[in-house]
Amino acid sequence: MEKIFGGEIQYFRLEDRYWEKVVEKLKESGLNFVSTYIPWGIHEIKKGIFDFEGRKSQKTNLIKFLEIVKKYELKIAVRPGPFICNEFLYGGYPERIVKENPEIFVLDYQNRHTKGYWIPKKEGSQPSYLHPKYLEECETWLSAVSEVIKPYLSINGGPIEMINLDNEVSYITMDSMFDSDYNECMVGKDGYYYKFLKNKYKDVVNLPKVPFYNVKEFEDIQAPRNLVEVEKNLIYYFDWIEFKEWVMAEYLKRLREIYEKNGIKGVTFYTNLNPHRPEGVPTNPKKFEDAVKGIVGYDFYRNPFLSFSGYVSMARVLRYLESVLKFTWSAEFMAGWWFEDISKCWLTYEHHKFMSLSAISNGCKGIFYFMFHDRETWGGSPVSDKGHIRSVYYGIKDFLSIVNKFEDWENLKINYDKIGLIYYRPYHWHTYLGDPSPCNDNSIYVGQPVMNGLKAGLLTKEYEGIFRLLLLAGYSPRIVDIIDSSKKIKDCKVLIFTTGTFLDKKTEKLLIDFVKNGGVLVTGPFIPEFTPEGEKIVQIKNILNIKFSSKIDKLETDKISLNQFFLDNYNENFFKVGNLPVLNIIRYGKGKIYFLRGLIGQSEPLDEPEGNINLIHQILKRENINPCLSHSWGNRGTPMTMSAYIGGKVIFGKDTVWFEKVIDDWRKFKVEFKEENFWVNASKKLLEKQIEKSNREFLITMPDFGDALTCFSLLKGVENLLIDIIEIPDLIIEKIYEFVNAWIKTHKFFHSIYSKKIIGDTTWLLWAPGRTYACQSDFSTMISPKLFEKFVVFELEILSEYLEYMAWHLDGPDEIKHLDILLSLPYIKVIQIVPGAGRPPCASPLWLPIIDKILKNGKNVITYASNKEEFEILIKSFYSGKILISCGIVDIEDQKQKEFFNFVEKYI
Repeated sequence: MEKIFGGEIQYFRLEDRYWEKVVEKLKESGLNFVSTYIPWGIHEIKKGIFDFEGRKSQKTNLIKFLEIVKKYELKIAVRPGPFICNEFLYGGYPERIVKENPEIFVLDYQNRHTKGYWIPKKEGSQPSYLHPKYLEECETWLSAVSEVIKPYLSINGGPIEMINLDNEVSYITMDSMFDSDYNECMVGKDGYYYKFLKNKYKDVVNLPKVPFYNVKEFEDIQAPRNLVEVEKNLIYYFDWIEFKEWVMAEYLKRLREIYEKNGIKGVTFYTNLNPHRPEGVPTNPKKFEDAVKGIVGYDFYRNPFLSFSGYVSMARVLRYLESVLKFTWSAEFMAGWWFEDISKCWLTYEHHKFMSLSAISNGCKGIFYFMFHDRETWGGSPVSDKGHIRSVYYGIKDFLSIVNKFEDWENLKINYDKIGLIYYRPYHWHTYLGDPSPCNDNSIYVGQPVMNGLKAGLLTKEYEGIFRLLLLAGYSPRIVDIIDSSKKIKDCKVLIFTTGTFLDKKTEKLLIDFVKNGGVLVTGPFIPEFTPEGEKIVQIKNILNIKFSSKIDKLETDKISLNQFFLDNYNENFFKVGNLPVLNIIRYGKGKIYFLRGLIGQSEPLDEPEGNINLIHQILKRENINPCLSHSWGNRGTPMTMSAYIGGKVIFGKDTVWFEKVIDDWRKFKVEFKEENFWVNASKKLLEKQIEKSNREFLITMPDFGDALTCFSLLKGVENLLIDIIEIPDLIIEKIYEFVNAWIKTHKFFHSIYSKKIIGDTTWLLWAPGRTYACQSDFSTMISPKLFEKFVVFELEILSEYLEYMAWHLDGPDEIKHLDILLSLPYIKVIQIVPGAGRPPCASPLWLPIIDKILKNGKNVITYASNKEEFEILIKSFYSGKILISCGIVDIEDQKQKEFFNFVEKYI
């Protein structure tokens, strides 16, 4: 799909005189979509009669709002519900729908009406999704909407490109095991529950041989209302969960068919998922995608600032969705805060930009910001309810400026290591069985039902925990839904799959074939004993019960934290910590199995034992899996490579490179870039080879071109150049101008090669999403600020028109005299401080006030710490500043560097 980046504007919550101003600000931000609910409850005058033209009030003039969106040439996603949630009265339903006809209401396992939706008080009830009388009401409403929106469809020259089918389908989040839905239309005679079972099993003789399915007719089966002998009846309970998934998908399908019946075509239908934990239970995104015949988005609401656990959750969910859906995006992405009192949780420019960048880096291809403007029960949005811009607006605008640099947007992919973390829905169904609130994504339920010693929730917690461990170990794992996306196994060399006491036979075969054909499976701590249908598991059990042929004989730490489930039926060739067995290796076919004899992912975020991270790292290192984002700083060459590119003669020393003086007469020396230059060709070949070898798995840096005065000093001599800038300044300015033009041509030449394979741009100092360079002038230490401004700033001004991200490399105390000038240059965004050989470190009294001054002037700082003491001084002095502290840790095997790394890690 094309880029879809939009913001939620709710016309019915704004005064109509501000509609155009808010739409205009959205357009100016760079967003290309508006999304808006169309609440049934405010447009219905009385049953079957609707107002879309503002007869009832200005807030019902949908047509006027659509005309404004059309005027600004924006696209729009309309969201007519029927249910909209949205902290709105009755969730957008007319009051009569949730109060007047109990026959259509959802019932829980005790045949009680579930509570309806409204923030101040839970009034009324939720309609049962497939009740025929409710669907009749939906058809009346959506048919009326269809008539209004039809002229505004994109195929008719209008702005409407997308239609949201309901909102966060989940019985108003009351979708736990026994909350819903026991309405007569579901579990009564000829109810959908029995239609579902008949469709799945065809004939009663095909029912699994479990106690609750020991019946003569399908209608003899009682819908589950409590948990009894779960191990013996597992498939009976799983079928109820699968039935819930089917009902919600079928409801979405029926809504889509109503639109199609009314002639709505040429649009993208979509639905959205609210946060569930585990993700996708029982709101099954793959089934929802099939039902809407369009796309499925996820709603992300992360607290400010984006915490580590929040980031990991977002990354995990997006990677899971990327594994099962055709298009991964967020239908609601928090911009602002859903409480009126936002004094303690104001969202910042940085939060919006960082959260958005984090999302797309993990596969999110589109974002609809919710809300774009303030309204009741919502504040801190990019604009006020009157269209006044807030600082967070620019966070979104800056983010979009980065997104718009990517031309081949549809084909962008996540950089994965060859590691697959298995998502196995039945294990998460086990968690769901006992979870009273699966939509509460703040905690993972752990408890009943226990099956053969395995508590519900432990495998879900382990799945999430191992994902965190992989990230902390530096890896980029893909999520593989082994049921819905099993083909993606072929992209993995290593699969990590925490096993429980049961497993279906199809998955068992997939795993065995994967190992047999050369794959590596990291599994444990349970050996599956039976299928959900109650049949015995044989093959994988037999493989795991053979004698082990190899062992891990060395780990970096003895502080591994394994939780429970140590199996004592193995007695040789395993790694031990103390007397505790940790890991076995089983060779099978062309591959192998690492069997973990305990759970390692049960800790809370940022409390993971170092030993568990190392264990993951060492297993993968043993299998030659290296993190895909490791850096290669090759091809930097010597500093000032422009000296060679413009005709300088290179002199190679033992540890460095110098240049022969070649400039005698400035007027005879033409500063120009030539592709046929030997050193240009050599750098080109080196860059192409590195890009080929990198296979997009690590960063390659562009050459270190250098600056005019320093390059000139190498080719003319330092003393000669100092005389020239005093005696013939105009001629030197002319040559600097030639140099900069040659520099830009050189950068374009190399970047055209670089950008074919690698996104953004890198210099020896940093990566950026656009053209970047760490500008410098070693020669400037010998000139006054006045001359610096005349010659160096002249060069920088020209470069600033070409470069999109500029940093300054301030090398040593002798350059401090130029700091005020550098701070006055708006295009210099970050200043790197290098203390200089033999000079006081960055954490010294010399540099601390300099760092403080730079930060107070609104620029970022890159600085250095070579030991614990220096690091602690810097982090405590500038904890809240925009400062990057480079610690120079390159050899984790070195004891001192390892201790330093462990110290720094505590602050992450």
